[in-house]
Amino acid sequence: VVGELIDQSERVEPKIPRELLLDAGYFDDGVINATLARDVSLLCPPRPSTTDKAKGLYHKSLFTYDAEQDVYYCPAGQRLQRISHINASVRSREQTVYACNACEGCPQRIACTRSVRGRRIKHYPEDEARLALQQIMTHPGAQAVFRQRKAMVEPVFSALRQQQGLSRFRRRGLAGVKREFSLHALAYNLARAVALSLCHHLWEWLWGCLGLPYLATKKKIAPPRACVMMSSSHRHRCV
Repeated sequence: VVGELIDQSERVEPKIPRELLLDAGYFDDGVINATLARDVSLLCPPRPSTTDKAKGLYHKSLFTYDAEQDVYYCPAGQRLQRISHINASVRSREQTVYACNACEGCPQRIACTRSVRGRRIKHYPEDEARLALQQIMTHPGAQAVFRQRKAMVEPVFSALRQQQGLSRFRRRGLAGVKREFSLHALAYNLARAVALSLCHHLWEWLWGCLGLPYLATKKKIAPPRACVMMSSSHRHRCV
């Protein structure tokens, strides 16, 4: 879906977006590969494992992989060494298994594993790109940029739900839903354009009251960035 939306955005606006901010619901191999193929910078936090979250255990993302030594390090600093490798088959994916021999007596074991064999990690070929993205998301600069996402995209969906009443679609069929959402997006964009225009005239009037010339910028008003900053619960594009 993300790759198709990027391509659609490029058809509407020839300048392809160079940066994509997505919530954790989009953290998967398809999205990562789609952005890599299009040379688009992706900022997306990892999605916690539902199994580990339900059990209250440490997620795989908390383990650090050392590619040079081919080992993992757990949150307690213990090493997980490679114990087996499974080739891809009809029934299984290609994977390498790492295990820790220091789980016995570890004070963090109850938060890490319930297995009598100790904690094990499965490493897949596509984990390289995932680990790279997770490392990027730990950088303060990336976190600062990602924090701006909430102020950009969430108000758009809030306005669609609260002001326009778009809690559910009233049309049946994909074509009808597309037309309905396009009307909602058009209404939102028009409202934003009117608000920005009124703001411009208000400032011009205030400066006139003070007897000062209003130095208006000639920059084009950028369209709402909701077209490239999506929530996993709303997979549509504002046009």
